[in-house]
Amino acid sequence: MNEPAAPQSPDSQGRVGYETTDASAFYVGLFALALVFMTALVLLFLSWMFWRFEASAELADPVQSPVAGDQTPPAPRLQTQPSTELARLRRGEDQTLGSYKWIDQHQGIVRIPIERAMELLAKRGLPAPDAGKPNATKRERAP
Repeated sequence: MNEPAAPQSPDSQGRVGYETTDASAFYVGLFALALVFMTALVLLFLSWMFWRFEASAELADPVQSPVAGDQTPPAPRLQTQPSTELARLRRGEDQTLGSYKWIDQHQGIVRIPIERAMELLAKRGLPAPDAGKPNATKRERAP
């Protein structure tokens, strides 16, 4: 029943084995060549497929009407150069705030530069409100 273990050969005890033959250069080169060929084949197939998809999408697009004409959207449009337009706006505001101009010559209303207006306001102060006159901004309610 119980048999003694067979003695092991001295070569197989505690030795680590290794591969005695190298990989064949022919088969490695053949694999690399097949890999390059398959990659080129897949790229050609994908470019043909995308070309077909583009052609079918162009056929599915509706034909534009010759009556459509100019398709420019109505104003206001997006700004093409916002920094230039902002600089032009600021120059206009500075020119308006820093110049004299008649607003209403008959009533004697004049636009003066803002620096001059602040000097006059600091010198003279704000006018006192008239208690006897009705406020011009309030409107009377209709009965």
